[in-house]
Amino acid sequence: MVLTTQPSQMIGLNSYETVPLFTVGETIGDYTPPGILDGLGAYELDDDTIR
Repeated sequence: MVLTTQPSQMIGLNSYETVPLFTVGETIGDYTPPGILDGLGAYELDDDTIR
């Protein structure tokens, strides 16, 4: 299932394939990914912990 028309930013190796689902700024149904999708996100786990 490919939802975006943007090209993949990675090349699959050893018979693996990368398939982009969405990019920053795109909305799928009523879901829009928050922030920048760089894997460096932080979230509040509880009142004392941010991960």
